[in-house]
Amino acid sequence: MFNKRTHIRFLKSGNVNIAPEGNTANIFKGELIDIGFRGFSAYLKEKIDLDTIVQFELITKLWERPLIGKGKIRYIAQIKRYGAPCFRVGLEFIDINKDSIVTMLNQIRNKICKEKRKKIKPKPSGTSPYDLY
Repeated sequence: MFNKRTHIRFLKSGNVNIAPEGNTANIFKGELIDIGFRGFSAYLKEKIDLDTIVQFELITKLWERPLIGKGKIRYIAQIKRYGAPCFRVGLEFIDINKDSIVTMLNQIRNKICKEKRKKIKPKPSGTSPYDLY
């Protein structure tokens, strides 16, 4: 399948609150799947219409404050998750502080790199590949 995304998405867990613009009393709660520079995807228990303009709030352990902004629902599919029906949605950012997104994505990338470095065992000092022969 061809991936139309132009930016990398990072897997990230967290909570999402989405409210259709003009109807902020109707809040859709969900779970964050991944996030990128242009948007995020999430699991919702209730269906929201395609192309709906929404206000959103993302909450994860990595960030001190929630990320708040405005977006448009660009993708929706009904799926089964843990045997129960739910909806996978893709949201494109419309109005958000891009510097905040860049900072958050850099934090995620740095955390991934740090975890990868922990898995790589350093060579003992004073050894050379030629010492093996």
